Amino acid sequence: MLKKLITSLCVGVILFLFISSVPLVLANGEWKTVDDKTYLYIDNKLATGWQTLNGRKYFFDNSGVLMTQFGIDVSRYQGTIDWEKVKNDGVEFAIIRTGARGWGTGKLIFDKKFENNIKGAMAQGINCGVYFYTQAIDEEEAIEEANFVLESLKKVKITPEKLTYPVFFDIEDPEVGKKARTYKLNTKQRTDICIAFSETIKKAGFVPMIYSSKGWFKNKLDTPLLSEQYGIWLAHWTKQTNYEGEYKLWQYSEKGKVDGIKGKVDMNVSFLLAQPPQESYILLISIISACVILLTASALFINVKFIRKKKKAKKRKVFTKKLRKTA
Repeated sequence: MLKKLITSLCVGVILFLFISSVPLVLANGEWKTVDDKTYLYIDNKLATGWQTLNGRKYFFDNSGVLMTQFGIDVSRYQGTIDWEKVKNDGVEFAIIRTGARGWGTGKLIFDKKFENNIKGAMAQGINCGVYFYTQAIDEEEAIEEANFVLESLKKVKITPEKLTYPVFFDIEDPEVGKKARTYKLNTKQRTDICIAFSETIKKAGFVPMIYSSKGWFKNKLDTPLLSEQYGIWLAHWTKQTNYEGEYKLWQYSEKGKVDGIKGKVDMNVSFLLAQPPQESYILLISIISACVILLTASALFINVKFIRKKKKAKKRKVFTKKLRKTA
């Protein structure tokens, strides 16, 4: 009876571990969250790899676990934003512009929508980061830009703990081309400017990261160095990037549509704040370990019980012999 009970308990534990770790099959295109892990089923099959739904990109590991977040980046050009609608439309993070440097005058410009945007997004529980559009021509100006960002954050009482996404350094070609004050900079100069900005941000306790286009990362920056030290946010407007390097975020479209924003907005996918991968062997080991522990305990218990019965039988046999001799 006891043996059957322990066996049933073992089977129950196995079933519990299995059911709590594997999502149920859902209708097409529906999401399911199990143990803080998010899954998607398409045509009754667990989605893996890159998937695009309603113009939004997601990446799932081989176990079907969602590994990315969907987000946007905004500035004054998006006008007044209804952040409640943005949140309800599934936006998980927002990268908000603090300001820029003019391509001709070199003047630092504060983004007039920054304060409303950062406060509005955070009030809705959206993960936030910030970015600054650079036109620095040397390290000194890059440090000046970093301090401008830090002062902007200080004004709205944003500490490193409150900013869940990095401070991004946006370095790219302005639309004016050769007229830009940064046009003649070489790869080393651009890279040194990125480092000067990033190190200043890092010293203040924030996390720096570099934003640029695929072409710039390939030809105009020391990308291996910047990627290793800070990480990169890749801009490549395409259905599927063929960029060969590592990136933490990918801006894949400048023509996105999100509730609460009039007009177009940049669309991004991020591996930051991603869930840890769910390896299939972890589940298997958990099940096997639970079984082994229960079966071992069962065997020990039964063995102890058998030994006790054997001893009692032996004592009873000895006692019986003594009674016979006495008789």
